[in-house]
Amino acid sequence: MPRYQAILFDLFDTLVDLRVEQLPLVTFRGLSHRSTGLLLYQALQQHYPNIPFSQFYEVFFETYQRLDEQRNRTHREILAHERFLQMLMELGIAAPSAAVIDQLVEVHMEQLFRVMSFPAERRTMLDALGSQYRFGIVSNFDHPPTAYRVLEHHKLTGYFDPVVISGEVGWRKPHPAIFRAALDRLKFPPEQVLFVGDTPWADIVGARAVGMPVVWVDRGRKTLDNTCPSPDYIIADVEQLGSALDRG
Repeated sequence: MPRYQAILFDLFDTLVDLRVEQLPLVTFRGLSHRSTGLLLYQALQQHYPNIPFSQFYEVFFETYQRLDEQRNRTHREILAHERFLQMLMELGIAAPSAAVIDQLVEVHMEQLFRVMSFPAERRTMLDALGSQYRFGIVSNFDHPPTAYRVLEHHKLTGYFDPVVISGEVGWRKPHPAIFRAALDRLKFPPEQVLFVGDTPWADIVGARAVGMPVVWVDRGRKTLDNTCPSPDYIIADVEQLGSALDRG
């Protein structure tokens, strides 16, 4: 059975579930989306009441898509504040105030925070494995304070060291730099550090590129193509990690 010194986890949709289906339903151009957009628009109207919803939501949606494509192409993180700054400028607001941007980020992140959950079974898994392995987190997220808030809220901060968030290091998975930032702090060789994540291109490809073995959390929502290396383990939920390691 492989021997590992540490386990690094992806945070969202691996350890903590982001239940997007619980976000408010927004209908735009005949299509329905789960989104924070309506709440953001209500906040924006306090400052700019003459912007119609159709204009706002089109810019909100297009800005997200464009920046997401840029992130995926360059693997550079774009912080939430920068996203909303660009959105406001494209709405024709030449010099958005920092207070307005802060408010939009707060509204957006508060809604995401409210739909995050941490099942009790995962704490049981962490407690069972914690005496054998050192734990850490490597996560793509554009607002580090919310990631730390989630860990604190669910009383998880004591389990993980290091915690490496893309919004702090500037690089997103699968870029090697974010994984190496965690490995440098662990001070273990990559082959002794297991990575656990749910996103093939970010987690499997990224971890493999720096020499780490990988557990893929396959919830049936994503598939592996022939460009993706095979993970060392496949589990349906992170709670099964201990059993997978026992089986080798």
